[in-house]
Amino acid sequence: MKVPELNRLLVLERPTEMVDGAGGRSHVFAEVGYIWARVRAKSGREVARSEVDLASQTYEVVVRAAPYHKERRPTPRDRLIWGARRLQVQSVAEWDEQGRYLKCLAREEVTL
Repeated sequence: MKVPELNRLLVLERPTEMVDGAGGRSHVFAEVGYIWARVRAKSGREVARSEVDLASQTYEVVVRAAPYHKERRPTPRDRLIWGARRLQVQSVAEWDEQGRYLKCLAREEVTL
């Protein structure tokens, strides 16, 4: 097995609820930490929604594995920040047979 080159420093963010003081709640992303990753572009497409056109790009992001109960293990609800890019994690699976790395499929959507 070839070891992936983890050469991008990403910020891992997780959604949290904030109380607004007036009885309501809002969801915001809070920084969990930094993780090194290998980022590769996969497929891209243009998506037409009711009033907004979006460009959607899928990425394969490989990171070091972490146990399920650890905070630094990405989950499908998390977001990865790569410079000005916001990548929404879609799925997480083991990348290798030994379970030393995880493969995250993530999507970036940008309005056109």
